[in-house]
Amino acid sequence: MKAKQKISASIIFSIMLATGIFWFMPDQPVKRGMLILTAVPAGFDLSDDGLGVDGKYITQAQIIAIDLDLEKKEAFLLSEGFYSARSPEVSWNGREMVFSGQRNEQDTWQIFVKDLETMQVRQLTESSGNCTDPAWLPDGKIAFSMLNEVDKGGEVHVLYACESDGTHQEKLMFSPNSVTSASVFQDGRILVVSEQKYPETDKVRMLALRIDGTKSELFYESENKAIPVSRGWECMNGKLYFIEKLPEDMKEGHLVSVDQGYPLSSWEELSGGKRGSYHSLFPTSTGQLLVSYKPTGIPNYGIYLFDLESRGINREIYQNEDYHLIEPVIVQSRAVPMKLPSIVDMSKEKGTLLCHNVEESTIPVEGKTLEDFKTRKVQVLGINGLLGEVPVEADGSFYVEVEADVPVRFQTLNAAGEILRGPSDWVWVRPNEKRSCIGCHEDREMAPENKVPMALYNGLVSVPEGTKSEPVVLSEKYRKR
Repeated sequence: MKAKQKISASIIFSIMLATGIFWFMPDQPVKRGMLILTAVPAGFDLSDDGLGVDGKYITQAQIIAIDLDLEKKEAFLLSEGFYSARSPEVSWNGREMVFSGQRNEQDTWQIFVKDLETMQVRQLTESSGNCTDPAWLPDGKIAFSMLNEVDKGGEVHVLYACESDGTHQEKLMFSPNSVTSASVFQDGRILVVSEQKYPETDKVRMLALRIDGTKSELFYESENKAIPVSRGWECMNGKLYFIEKLPEDMKEGHLVSVDQGYPLSSWEELSGGKRGSYHSLFPTSTGQLLVSYKPTGIPNYGIYLFDLESRGINREIYQNEDYHLIEPVIVQSRAVPMKLPSIVDMSKEKGTLLCHNVEESTIPVEGKTLEDFKTRKVQVLGINGLLGEVPVEADGSFYVEVEADVPVRFQTLNAAGEILRGPSDWVWVRPNEKRSCIGCHEDREMAPENKVPMALYNGLVSVPEGTKSEPVVLSEKYRKR
């Protein structure tokens, strides 16, 4: 079915070129306030455009710009010279556009930057794998996803970053997950959509991390197994807006929001009861949303204005019967997010993980006596199996040192060696990173108890070596703090 749809889109495109019926105006400088879109031939089925590999690389898509101030909203081509292009994002100062594209049909997709004043294009990546979903970072670098073969995970998108001239390419995430749809919070963190590929394959979530790859953690997970399928955008009201789909109906996208401060307990659907499908969105400076939306009975996605107060479509902005119009962005200056300091030291080979209390958990242990469900050890698991065991202190804490940039998981054991909880999600530490967590699958919106865990005093366990550092000798009054 996918092959037939792509052939259909190709035929439509070829006929338009051959007959001279082409609605894009010539390339010209882009003014502030203009709308940039991705235009996809109407014959292409966008219902599978999410985390899947095929959906990220659309045949003969083009990036266009529209002057919203003109009564006749004619579009002109921004991706001239490209066989296909998509995923535009405008820089913080509004002067450049980063995007993913392929110059020729046989080329891999790479990341490019276009100066919106001079219209000059520079290529950032020269990878053997397809690259997609670029996003500007607060320090001027650009994050993007590269399609790689990962041990045990198979073919996955991996998050990278590079300088704005393409140099110093660096991997940021190290789990066997496929990661796409990067965006940046005003607090300086990157937000991504992540699909776990090994060993379980049914976990699709939003993760947040710092721009150096540290402090990766769960941001959002649907209670009804809905799947986030778009880039999330933070609005001036402190909420994050994105599109998600239900597993039983992947053809219809729902517009939803979560509060940035409480993402796991603030989910709201904004499109409930309104028939049609949403594809992508962008917040405006007036507190409304530009949405790519397809009303029921209409074959193509167009661009509409969504009013957050009335929770409904305000008006149609732009529509074309020959194209789906997706991925809207406005050419404007935006506030540069915080530049968080980095503790990464590439001369180091390891990092540490501290758990305050493994017994803090939302996962009950049933069928056990009080002694049976008390945790005695924690197993550290790698991609290829057990790396080592770490003792748990009387207060439930443990402190472990692991190899940097290598994914690990944890599971807890009682005195009989029975598994109580776990395995956990995949985590990693960057070189010299010091991570901590409250418990084992704890309430992710809680704060830890204000005390020093015993494991910090009693020694750091290095895995897989199994060696333990010397305990810290302090007077009893300090140990009680």
